[in-house]
Amino acid sequence: KSLAHQDGGKAGEGFKVFFAAFVAVVFESENRPPSTRGHVEAAFRIPEPFRAKFRESITPLLVTTLTSKGGFNLEKLKPYAETFGLLVRDKVVDVAGALKTCAIVLSKAENRAAGLLMLLHTATMCPQADLTSSTAYAPLLKSLSDIQDPQYAAQIAELRGILGSAQAARSPARSSSQGAFSPKESSPGLIYPAEIGKVAKAGVPFKLQSKASLAAHSGAIFTV
Repeated sequence: KSLAHQDGGKAGEGFKVFFAAFVAVVFESENRPPSTRGHVEAAFRIPEPFRAKFRESITPLLVTTLTSKGGFNLEKLKPYAETFGLLVRDKVVDVAGALKTCAIVLSKAENRAAGLLMLLHTATMCPQADLTSSTAYAPLLKSLSDIQDPQYAAQIAELRGILGSAQAARSPARSSSQGAFSPKESSPGLIYPAEIGKVAKAGVPFKLQSKASLAAHSGAIFTV
């Protein structure tokens, strides 16, 4: 069924109904699907301008939910984390920004479990070269090393196995500056949970900008 109304004047209302139904089925339902992959990929096949609206709506929902200080258990966060990983995989979310976000979330004790979940889905879904070629990769490894809480030992060991395999698959050549955030790579796509909180309180929506077409799902950057 088309999202657009016949008069063409209430397409925005049609999208709101669609997005609310998507969130209810994929994230909130007790009978939600075991994986969000099929629903997310189908949503990105809807026509413009609704694809852009979906892209602009889904990402802040994921990040604000995953960086919430409470109210969600890990089981309920899993579909959000999986969807986040899918968006990073498909370049809807900038890889460097995603890794930087994970590192920031990991640094906060109240969000650490969610951060590990985000990172696990991102690491397992993204091509290894995308992870290790980012300047956000080395600082992320340090963030993992800084976690000493034994309750996270199993998750960290699993992540080290995934990220270690990615590192081993890299070319031996490596710039001496790798691991430092350069303005060119670190500025676009960085997502700061603290900023998200301030924007949410102010009631100002996040907007997405892209250097490439939405169809290609590449080059997305976040601005507030």
